[in-house]
Amino acid sequence: MIDELHKLNNISLNLKKIIDDMNIQAERLEFELKTKDTEIGRLEQRIKELIDIIHKYDSNTSLELKKWIIRVPPGDSIL
Repeated sequence: MIDELHKLNNISLNLKKIIDDMNIQAERLEFELKTKDTEIGRLEQRIKELIDIIHKYDSNTSLELKKWIIRVPPGDSIL
């Protein structure tokens, strides 16, 4: 009976370690996701700024770029 309790205690401790490790990984992934969202936002802003610059020199090209970017599904790379 005592051996079984020790085994159950060890299993419980191992599960706690696994859960703690998973929580740490989840926090890291959440941070990475927030960082990526910020980077994507900056890139989107920069693309808009570049299209505005292009528009000053060639409005047809900038309109084509806007149409092309709109056609790219969310999450897909525009490059």
